[in-house]
Amino acid sequence: MGNETVYESLRTAIASGELQPNMRLVESDLMAQYGASRPAVRNALLRLETEGLVEQPKNTSARVRMVGPDEAIEIYQARSLLESHAASLAATRATPEQLAELEALIERAEAGSPTETLSSETQFHQKILEIAGDGTIKRLCGSLHGHLLRYHHYTKLVQDWSAHSPCEHREILEALRASDAAAAARAMRKHLDRLTEILRQALTKRDH
Repeated sequence: MGNETVYESLRTAIASGELQPNMRLVESDLMAQYGASRPAVRNALLRLETEGLVEQPKNTSARVRMVGPDEAIEIYQARSLLESHAASLAATRATPEQLAELEALIERAEAGSPTETLSSETQFHQKILEIAGDGTIKRLCGSLHGHLLRYHHYTKLVQDWSAHSPCEHREILEALRASDAAAAARAMRKHLDRLTEILRQALTKRDH
């Protein structure tokens, strides 16, 4: 298994919760599990450390990094700032074909299960980043994505999460259709600020 495959496999396992915070990541175990060389495993761990998903204490094995509630909120707030700007860019660049793709994702979310809604939610945001065409914003959001996935299951504790997201996505889409950059940014910020508040409430409930 090559460097990229080991990295993607570990990243997915951390994001999904399969690998829990503070779980040790022993190189020899990972080599056996993935059929990979030691350099491939080390390279993957270094990349994950750079993203903040893994930490490597001195003279001991790497482990999955614990992200506390305060940092989780900060990550969502950073996402709100980045993606609201991306939405404003997308409003001036979206083609009819791209708008149709966003519409299809909203319709899929409206008709699907909570899991399907979450998948469509993620794809909707990724599509807007793609339309925006700002490589730096896309890279920064990508580095946050692993952290965000780790907390999505907490947001599911709040009943109205999946009910409101498609409606808010439609507000964003209408602003894009109107080529209204300011309205697109406001709609995206409103949507992500609501998700931030849902996460805050869910984490508070979990910790009490």
